[in-house]
Amino acid sequence: MGNEIHTLLERTALDIKEIYQSGEKDFLSEDDFKCTLFSLFDKNIENMNLSDKFSVHTEVSYYGGGDNLKYRPDLSIFKKEYLKTNPASFDWSIPEKGVASIIEIKFIKKNRTKIYEKI
Repeated sequence: MGNEIHTLLERTALDIKEIYQSGEKDFLSEDDFKCTLFSLFDKNIENMNLSDKFSVHTEVSYYGGGDNLKYRPDLSIFKKEYLKTNPASFDWSIPEKGVASIIEIKFIKKNRTKIYEKI
């Protein structure tokens, strides 16, 4: 499964890079980028016949000890075999080993010189 997630991430990165480099004004915000990336992951999971193994989700909250929010990445890719859902209560759970990848999107805008200096 490690190779499959690597291939999925790589293929999707190449797809989004191609869209970005096309020069079109597809991404005016991080949310535009996130929506396109989500769509590409979903399409690639299907095209690579991985629908029974992986699912992609947005804005999933991860909690640490004491029910404190630890982080909420833009996208999460889960291994379906570990994802447990309860449709009656719209509740779900997944152990750490069921998280295949998390993705946080940040645009670095030209007017943020302090960020550029740190990079």
